[in-house]
Amino acid sequence: MLRAVAELNAVGKSAGRDAIAALPAARSMRLGPGAIRARLERLDTLGLVASKRGRGGTSITASGASVIADSREI
Repeated sequence: MLRAVAELNAVGKSAGRDAIAALPAARSMRLGPGAIRARLERLDTLGLVASKRGRGGTSITASGASVIADSREI
């Protein structure tokens, strides 16, 4: 989920539930809007993403980017 947000943000797209659900990784996991919302809320609570109300979508934070970078080193 964190990588999905980063991927969408990298190409200048809003990382909303619908955009994330349309990604192949989310489709293969069969994640619906409710499951995506719950995961995004958890990532927000952890400080890895920042969610905006309305159509603002979700953006990755510096902490979230660091987690992704650290996971690539493993």
